[in-house]
Amino acid sequence: MTPYSTTGGETWLCPPWAIVPAARIDTRTCRSCGARVAWLKTVKTGSLAPVEASGESHFARCPDGPSWRKAKP
Repeated sequence: MTPYSTTGGETWLCPPWAIVPAARIDTRTCRSCGARVAWLKTVKTGSLAPVEASGESHFARCPDGPSWRKAKP
């Protein structure tokens, strides 16, 4: 995983499925569980996905993750 910087001066890890940000990126707070996340664009679709400092998808770790997923048609 490639490291990138946040505006708070921290170094987080970018997972291989996301685009490494060129500039420092802001972190946000999850509206469900309060965890700090960065929203990174995915390589495949360019859509935004929440990522934790460890480089893991926050959807995989958030206790309320399933409620945020859209239903597949």
